[in-house]
Amino acid sequence: MDYIRRIALSLLPKGIRKKAVINAKRRFRKIYVGKDPEEKAKRYVADKCLICLAFFVGTCVFAGIYAYKNGKSNVDVIKRPGENEAEKIVNLVADVDSEIESISIVISPVKKSREEAYKCIEEGYKKAVKLLLGENEDLSHVTNDLYFVPEIKEEDVSITYDSDDYDLISNTGEIVSLDNEGKCNVIMQVSCGDYEKEYKVPVVVVKCEKRDVEKYVQDYVDSQDGTNGMVSLPDIMDGKNLTYKYSKDIGIVFIIIIGFALSVSMFFIKDRDINEMMEMRGEEMAMDFPDILSKYSLIVGAGLSNVNALEKIVRDYEKSGEKRYAYEEIKQMLKEIKIGINEKDAYEKMGKRVGLSGFVKWAVLMQENLTRGNGNLILELNKELRSASEERRRIMRIRGEKANTKLVFPMVMILAITLLIIIMPAFMGLKGGL
Repeated sequence: MDYIRRIALSLLPKGIRKKAVINAKRRFRKIYVGKDPEEKAKRYVADKCLICLAFFVGTCVFAGIYAYKNGKSNVDVIKRPGENEAEKIVNLVADVDSEIESISIVISPVKKSREEAYKCIEEGYKKAVKLLLGENEDLSHVTNDLYFVPEIKEEDVSITYDSDDYDLISNTGEIVSLDNEGKCNVIMQVSCGDYEKEYKVPVVVVKCEKRDVEKYVQDYVDSQDGTNGMVSLPDIMDGKNLTYKYSKDIGIVFIIIIGFALSVSMFFIKDRDINEMMEMRGEEMAMDFPDILSKYSLIVGAGLSNVNALEKIVRDYEKSGEKRYAYEEIKQMLKEIKIGINEKDAYEKMGKRVGLSGFVKWAVLMQENLTRGNGNLILELNKELRSASEERRRIMRIRGEKANTKLVFPMVMILAITLLIIIMPAFMGLKGGL
């Protein structure tokens, strides 16, 4: 596991890695008093990297599976949407004799059996003829593809189209040849339920647009039986071979980008754990500080030195067998004094490590006690003790408010159950009386 952590740690850029380890060390030094936090800090940062890496790799695997399923083989047929589903647009990559072109085709849903009565076929025909113009000004002067609208929803009719001259206009409304001109009829089969009527609309083609692969494939798809659940794709166009693959979905790129962003964010979200530990440490030390200050004031007032007073406090603490951050900081300070660190410097270092204003002021008072004696020390300690006690009351009040907030939901549930127990017998009695 340590080998994996080292690999994960090496993936971070050197500057970011160094900064992350230093920040973790600074926090762990306060949490694990008297212990070297170097290894813990490195493992912590490595674990954060592993979490991010695992999340990102999982996202990439998901995206890869998604891409594999959509593009692993040639597409011969496409499943239609169900009866109650909307039509779907399928993005394909068409290979026309090694010439690649991206196309989009519309797949209509499976149609229901025609059961409704004939309604408004004539009105539907008139509206369809107007729409048939497309970008043309008049049907006697057609220069662009015709628009074959498949249905008129407001008239509840469906329409199929055909042409009596495929050299001019195909059954999808596209102008086939750039060179040919002439007259032809567009055959419109307007149907509604079990009823249908055929119309012939005369059209004069003057100039045609070049057809493209997308229109050809769409024409082929629309010409198939709508009751079939699968749609076949053409494999030849103008004597050329046609093959297809699903075009790359932008969703894959989006998934990877989101996955990467979430992976990076999780690197920083993981810091919430250590932040919670730091917050808990600060509250615990602030809660213990009034007791420590009170004991110190009594012992020093009895004539003992700073070190003797602190040693007495630590001995009493060790008897309890419980680990408390504030007392561990005092133990660490006494260890430093015993190994030869100047007493004033040890007090100052302890105040900086703890970081709470009360401990910093206490460290200053102990330093002054070494140089000036304890003339005003007891007075200053009592003043600081009042401030520390007020801070402890504030923390206890906040904890109480948090506890009350957590109890709101259970209390509401108990109230609801109680009301149910009271109301249900009365309701049942009333129902029985009726």
